[in-house]
Parts: sequence; structure tokens; C-alpha cells
Amino acid sequence: MDILTLGEPVSLGRFGADGVADGEGAWITTTASAALWWESGAKVAEIPGAGGVTPRYLGGGSFGVGLGRVTKSGVQFLPVENLAQVEPVPEGAISASFSRAYSPKTAVWSANGTEVLVYAVDAPVRGRAGGTADGPMQRLLILDGKTGALKRVLSDHEARTLAAGEQHWAASAKDISVWAAAEDAQRLPFEGTTERTLAWSAGDRYLAAADRKGRLQVYLVESGAVVVARSVEGEGFRSLAFHPEGSLLVAGGEKGVLTVACASSSETMEIPVGSPVRAVGFVEGGRTLVVATKGELWSYPVTQVTCPK
Repeated sequence: MDILTLGEPVSLGRFGADGVADGEGAWITTTASAALWWESGAKVAEIPGAGGVTPRYLGGGSFGVGLGRVTKSGVQFLPVENLAQVEPVPEGAISASFSRAYSPKTAVWSANGTEVLVYAVDAPVRGRAGGTADGPMQRLLILDGKTGALKRVLSDHEARTLAAGEQHWAASAKDISVWAAAEDAQRLPFEGTTERTLAWSAGDRYLAAADRKGRLQVYLVESGAVVVARSVEGEGFRSLAFHPEGSLLVAGGEKGVLTVACASSSETMEIPVGSPVRAVGFVEGGRTLVVATKGELWSYPVTQVTCPK
């Protein structure tokens, strides 16, 4: 029996999407420059300036996108300019260029919306070299989600990809670092490229990682054990999504198939979709799978899930 069964797809229109996030009675898709707000399978609002590849539902009818909080009526960005005024800063000073040196797409909101994780590189600004004698200063910064004020500097972490769970953070560089609150980081090995996608399951039980060379791994976070390991020839994974009620994972990429994995049983399968996939996401409480191909958005009814929770 297949671990995931989908019904016939329905086109939602010629909409691009880089990310999908489900909320309570609504869901959004994001492009590089805007967010589309959906209810009952229909687009009801478009919010310009709210682009971002890692949208998250924050509760209370709002989503986190980049360094902003999105509602159906608009987006409110964090006042991050005050980074340079925070004193004291551990392990060296942060220059004013930090407030301008990172892309909003590198920011990840925590699930409760009270904190933001940012990877910042202190680049030269106005002819003045930033960083240290060893090169640009690179830091993971934890900001207050309401004021943008700097709360904590994590100087021992690098990041190319960030992901926020319900109680944990994950940062991916050469390997993958996972930590909760002030705990020491847990290192999870990943023998692939550094251009990766990360996703948490509900309750932070599992963490999935995939790269643009077709390598997919799912970790049991408590022990660090790899429970799913696949290498798909010709694939370049771009998006991962766990079903909200269990351990079922869907991955999409350049090959034009959905790679489906059950973390609790280690089973895998593939579902052809016929076109390269840019983003996947479960919405409407897991009853629907949204698949964004190049220039078109599709809705698949989820008819059966047999993956144990």
C-alpha cells in the first residue's frame, strides 16, 4: 500500500511560488516579491513586498516572511536598524553595516513569533572594511520578534540555510547544527552539497535535509540517527514539507517527481508530476498538498496517508 495517495490535481492558476505555509483557515504562497493569501482554494489577497522563501504561520492570523509579519491586509517589517546600538556585544563589536548586510530571505521566524534568527555577514560599507583581520565577521543573531533588538549572538555557527521548529533552531553549513534555547548544538552529518533545504516535522521529532544533487536524509532529532537516506539520480531538491499530523515527508525538485518518505517506517515512494517542482506544502490541515511547478500552482487532494505517526 502506498504511504501517500493523492487525488486528481486542480490548477489554481499561473502563479509562481517559492514557499508555502498553512494557517488556521488560510494559507499563503510566496514569491521573491509578494505573498498570495488563499482561503478555500481561492486567492483572496496579494501582499506586495512580502516575498520570502521560508514563510511560517505565527498564529493569530499572521505569517512570518523574511523579516516581516504578514496579515491579509499587509506586511509589517521589523525595525532592525537598532542592531548597531545594542551594547555590550559579546566577542567583538557589531558595526552599523549589520543592519544592511543581510538579505531578508536569510531570516527565519520561530514558531511562536517572538524571536527571529538571522545570519549576518559584516560586509564593507562606505569604504570602511567590516569584520576582522581574518575576513568578514559572520554571526547568527537572535533578534526580538517585536522590536528587532539584538538578544543573542551565536558566533560559533555558520549558516547557508536556516529552519525554525516549534522549540528548536537548525542551521546548515558544512554539517547541520540543531539546538534548543541555550543548549549546546547537536551536529548532524550531511555528506552532500551545502546548498540545502531543511524542514521540521510537527513537535520537532524529525528534521529533513535535502540538497541540489538529489541527496535526502531524515534525522530522528532526539538521537541524531538517520532514519531515511535516499540519493535520487538527476534530482535537485528545492522544497520539503512534512504532513502536519505525522512523519510523512514530501520533497520536490528538478526531476518532476515528488519523493515521498515515511520517517517512522523508513519507506519511500515517488509520484510523477511531469514538471520541475519549485515548492511543496500541506495546507488545510493536511487535507491538500500544494505543488508549485514553474509558473503554475496545483492543488492535490490528500485521499490517504498510511505512514505511522
